[in-house]
Amino acid sequence: MNRSKQVNRYGKSPKKRKSRITKREVKELESVDISSYIDEAITETAKKLNISEDELRKIVGEEKRVPKISIRKKAIKIRLPKYDGNRLEWRKAIHRELIKASDNIDIREQDRIELIVTLYFDSSAIHWHDVDNRLKDIMDALQGRLGGPKSITPRRAILLNDNQVYRVIIEKVIAPKQSLGRGHLLIKKYVRRIPHKAL
Repeated sequence: MNRSKQVNRYGKSPKKRKSRITKREVKELESVDISSYIDEAITETAKKLNISEDELRKIVGEEKRVPKISIRKKAIKIRLPKYDGNRLEWRKAIHRELIKASDNIDIREQDRIELIVTLYFDSSAIHWHDVDNRLKDIMDALQGRLGGPKSITPRRAILLNDNQVYRVIIEKVIAPKQSLGRGHLLIKKYVRRIPHKAL
């Protein structure tokens, strides 16, 4: 015996609702921080096994983490230290500023990054500074490379690899008096711009 099809009051079969995730739901999922759930699971498991949480983290390879916000949600902006001619010390000073600003920021491996850099120099020094050299110092500071051979383990890296940088806008200008020679660095999500059509 054939089952009769379910019909609505207009004599038509009801359409099945497509399962789709809305943009709002996607944003909510992106903002979920799973680190708290991991911490709770490790705490409970450590109690059951009667071992310390640190010991369990070493076993499972899960280091203690703090909740972080993806750069997709927030940009990093710092003041660049004044450049006094010592590249190594300048990198270290930039790295310190980055660490202060990035305690709750997470640039993930798959993130594409854009850098906007403004370098301040006095009128007597601006002509002999090459922006490519200063950019190299900034990129090394982002990766925690503060001097010495590459075999040396880098300091805490803000950026895992400089190939994540897809666009750089950099300029050097004469420093305003109130700046004290401290420039600007903005790190944000890269968004591809549609190129202008050739005339």
